Amino acid sequence: MQWLAYGKQCYNDPLIRLNRIAYRKFCKNPALSDSDFKQQVKNEMFGEQASASSVDDLFYLEDAIIADRQGSYFFASPLLIPERLFAKAKVENWDKTRIDGYNAKVKEIQDIARRHIGATDPVEIELHKIANYIVKQWDDYKKLQ
Repeated sequence: MQWLAYGKQCYNDPLIRLNRIAYRKFCKNPALSDSDFKQQVKNEMFGEQASASSVDDLFYLEDAIIADRQGSYFFASPLLIPERLFAKAKVENWDKTRIDGYNAKVKEIQDIARRHIGATDPVEIELHKIANYIVKQWDDYKKLQ
């Protein structure tokens, strides 16, 4: 959660909140459909008037950052640290397709950052902050190459 201010509690971060909501909702109703779950997340996190794209952006960031831990609970996705990603790719001899998958994720995250510029909704502001943080990491890495 490098995008959080020093000392800021992570429990209200949108990605962590999404996981907390999922745990609560699916424990209560294991047969909950994905569409019903997304609607409940929309209502609880953004409000009923929110766009479906904001919910999709939240789910995309959660999948790209939290779900892609590559077998380690202690590390977020290598997407957050491009130096680590490319070092790991070199050592493990990743094929071009796998690396291209991360480049595509970064492009989508750039789009998310753009969509939420000037957002007024608190969760959308956080989505912009998270996406912008990742884009900056990749831009900084590219400058060093």
